[in-house]
Amino acid sequence: MDNLSNLDNPLSLSMVPAALHTWITDDGSLTQKLKSASDGQFEVRVIQESWQSVDDADERSLLGLAQTDTALIREVALCCFGVPWVYARSVLPANTLVGPEEQLKLLKNKPLGEVLFQHPNMRRGPIHLSQLSPQTVNQRLNAELIERLTDTVWGRASLFYLSDKPLLVSEYFLPAVTQP
Repeated sequence: MDNLSNLDNPLSLSMVPAALHTWITDDGSLTQKLKSASDGQFEVRVIQESWQSVDDADERSLLGLAQTDTALIREVALCCFGVPWVYARSVLPANTLVGPEEQLKLLKNKPLGEVLFQHPNMRRGPIHLSQLSPQTVNQRLNAELIERLTDTVWGRASLFYLSDKPLLVSEYFLPAVTQP
């Protein structure tokens, strides 16, 4: 995460374009919101999914991971009408993916949000305001998905707990989400 702050800080939220406020502050399922906004023309495109060390210090801190710990890192584009509206990055620590939660290793093109919001023992931590530089997003999303970005990309990050086991989900709202 290039920058992460608590969503309760009104100065931070005031920096976000007004058109994104309802997207960022909604504590329901983003998957459901996107499906509704696209009349069901929704798909998940996996950009990458692999076991790797968690290089981002904020992510490690939120998850309580050591620098040597590895996690399953999943990056996807959430698309409506065939266009990426959201770039999402999920960090799933190895000790979270045991027992029933082991199924999260096999998502493929299935939305993580569907699993999270249907899990009987899911709770969500606070929503944190987050932003990425356009360079970071351009680097992570290949040119076939979106045009090169020049402005800050705003988003949110939340810790989810499945049976008290943490995982981090960060969602960044691309320009298409606010276009008619």
